[in-house]
Amino acid sequence: MNTEQQDDSIIDVTGQSVVINYDRNTTFLTRYLSGVPAWPHQYIYSHTELSQASNQQIEFYQIFKQRFLAGNYLDLEGYNNYAFVLLFDLFKAYESHGDLKMLEKQVTNLVINYPKTKAYGLSSLSLAMEDKGDLEGIDRLRLVLQNPADNSLKLGTRHKKKLGLSPVEVDLLNKIWFPDNNFCNIEFCQVQVVKLFLLVVNALEHKYLKEGTVSALVFNNLAHDMAQKQLGSGINNYNYKYAVLSVISDVYTLIFKYSENAVREAYGHARKLNTDISYQDPDAKTYYETSIIDKVKALLPIWVSRVEMPDEPTEIELFAKNTSRWKTPYQQICQQCTGDAKSSFYKHITDLAVLNAQNPSVELIYFEASKFIAKQDKTVSLSLYVNYVFEDLKSATFDNRQLSKTVQKNAFDNAEQIQDFEKIINELVKDKDLQKALKAVGLLHLPKRKRIVLDLEAINEISDRHSDTVELLNKFLDDEPEVTEPVKELEVNREEEVVIAIVTHNPVVASPSLYKQDLGLLPLHIQAIEVFKKSSFTLPATDLEAFAKANGAFKNQLVDRINELCYELLDDVLIEEEDENFIINENYHNSILV
Repeated sequence: MNTEQQDDSIIDVTGQSVVINYDRNTTFLTRYLSGVPAWPHQYIYSHTELSQASNQQIEFYQIFKQRFLAGNYLDLEGYNNYAFVLLFDLFKAYESHGDLKMLEKQVTNLVINYPKTKAYGLSSLSLAMEDKGDLEGIDRLRLVLQNPADNSLKLGTRHKKKLGLSPVEVDLLNKIWFPDNNFCNIEFCQVQVVKLFLLVVNALEHKYLKEGTVSALVFNNLAHDMAQKQLGSGINNYNYKYAVLSVISDVYTLIFKYSENAVREAYGHARKLNTDISYQDPDAKTYYETSIIDKVKALLPIWVSRVEMPDEPTEIELFAKNTSRWKTPYQQICQQCTGDAKSSFYKHITDLAVLNAQNPSVELIYFEASKFIAKQDKTVSLSLYVNYVFEDLKSATFDNRQLSKTVQKNAFDNAEQIQDFEKIINELVKDKDLQKALKAVGLLHLPKRKRIVLDLEAINEISDRHSDTVELLNKFLDDEPEVTEPVKELEVNREEEVVIAIVTHNPVVASPSLYKQDLGLLPLHIQAIEVFKKSSFTLPATDLEAFAKANGAFKNQLVDRINELCYELLDDVLIEEEDENFIINENYHNSILV
């Protein structure tokens, strides 16, 4: 008996039944050292799409195909156009060799290693089996396609009970690829996008009925024309049915993207999905835009008002995922800070900060607010700065941003107040007691009065000896105004900025565990990256130079070293220079995290 473990991906061609694991999760992709030529996403309907590719893309595809057939699967780095072209190439070859078992094995390996092709690959394979009368093969595929674990990822199935969807709505939503992105991964946001999508599709149907047609006819006309132009023939072509279904699915997916962008805009989420139409044929593109997209754009502003605004947990997630989102509500708070609204400025800012609790930019909210309100309210300005320091202490890197000279002029009356405030900050660094520091700031601007301590025994003695003067003394005590210490002029040049010295006995150092340890990033490198993170991944060159200088480094050398350490993983630089700023690609940043 052979005790070796059997490879379950090998197909028995003797005619006996075979079981193929289509959902195997373990794949071994080889990195292509020369780098995969970029091929931005477009809809692929035939292997002939390769004729529109560049020479570099064609050359790589031939290598990719050759290695795939040899059982060596290359990492496409997200450029799935190559996998879809290969899918059609395999079916084209099948028309010549007619070996259904070979086709099944090839498609199986394709969908295992490149999951994006699964739905299209298995659907086309099912049609081939149907033509050959392979009932057992069709049953195998049906089990895979009806796998509850697989269906749970489909939009319609997932939201059927929660939203009370009809069978038609479930089927419609299941045609759409699951929206796997930061925005729709938030459950509340995904539900609202689904609701808006269904409202728009329903309104679109009513619009077509008024024009004497229906959406199915409009979509099918587009799909028929696209299939003919892509395949070069009509319904007799083997891939015609697949191409038509793919176009219709693409139409609904695009409407879903427009719906998601509308919800994103309503929620102040600046990043939008790409909704460009990849069709090259100008007639098809015009038909698509005038018959479908223009109508959808007109309906969205009407129906987006039905979308529920985010609850607090959703707001917290949105601010965490889009670290610069706080700027819009912050500007609104500043614009409303007039008249009586000044008194509520501090509360509005702290409320905004609470929603940004998971956002590394939260300290910037306090810092910017402190600068803004300094001219109008000294105590509020310094209280907000205290909050900034408190948040800065909790972060991975202690930035210690200083109050500008303009803020200092507005916030302090004399040098003594600056010294007192410095003591408050240093106490906060030591004990992390925010409330204690805020209470001390509240007393900072109160006038200090000199107390006169009277010796009653001496007064009585003098009273006995100089009874005649007692009356005069009493009169003096009644009428003498309280002596106040004259306010000292600020003992510094008002044109210079005073640095508030903050003593950090236990400075916070960024934890190397946040990033992949095999990169070899030093604590200084990690601190620099965290500074970028707090500034929404865009840092002025002057700020980066100041950070480097404060840590005994040179700006360019620091950037070059970080890029050098991350280059092998990213195959690109992590930090780029653009005009007078340095920028980190957020996707690259996420790639170096543990």
